[in-house]
Amino acid sequence: MTHPPAPPPPAGWYPGDHPGTERWWDGTRWSDAVRPATSPGAAVPAPVERIRWAGVWWGGRGGSGLYLAFGIVFVLLALPPLAFALGADEAWRAAFMLAFSLVLLVGAAALFTNAHFCRVIERRHPTGDAPPPHR
Repeated sequence: MTHPPAPPPPAGWYPGDHPGTERWWDGTRWSDAVRPATSPGAAVPAPVERIRWAGVWWGGRGGSGLYLAFGIVFVLLALPPLAFALGADEAWRAAFMLAFSLVLLVGAAALFTNAHFCRVIERRHPTGDAPPPHR
């Protein structure tokens, strides 16, 4: 007497090929989707509030002070190449150093902008309660 084949397991996350990972079974075959394994009762990270401005999501973890500090570091790192570019004898070296310092200054501007939006979020939630997730 032959038995009918057992039905496949239902779709879901199952232990992956590597320790500490899970892989998605769609009910018929394994997909390429892999994620870190979650343990029962594991703490779910608090949602991060973001502000959308100029087509970019701003804000996030770390706080305004961290982004402000990194922005200042970027400005300070941009000063020596800028000074070198202004005093360079060869045009190609001046152009290269000027471009390098401009990249650092654009990065600083992005960090300062993010610091501003982090500060806006911090003012909305002064007690440290969890903000709603961004959409």
